[in-house]
Amino acid sequence: MDKDLVKCSVISVDCVHNDVIDIKSGGPLYLGFDFYVHKDIKEEMQELIVLALEEYHIPLVKINSAYEIKVPHSKVWNKDKIITEIENKATFLCEQNNKNKQLKNYFKGIIK
Repeated sequence: MDKDLVKCSVISVDCVHNDVIDIKSGGPLYLGFDFYVHKDIKEEMQELIVLALEEYHIPLVKINSAYEIKVPHSKVWNKDKIITEIENKATFLCEQNNKNKQLKNYFKGIIK
């Protein structure tokens, strides 16, 4: 286990509105990602994240890095790990986004 902690920026990425039932059960309002990155490459990592989201057609609601935290080396994200994580979650996030659009269109049709 890593005993040395690294001060990192936390990049929080909100992509898709979460399911109402999950929110009521204590889940987050948005589905997305939280990445711990070295603070000296924060801007570069944010740009990489935006490009990767575009590549996999994942919507981006908000990205921010408002605070820093100390984490073990094993929890620090690099470019390859970030891209792999986004790629792995792309199908789920896109399906959730489509589901949200269908529900929105459904309610538009019955509520006038």
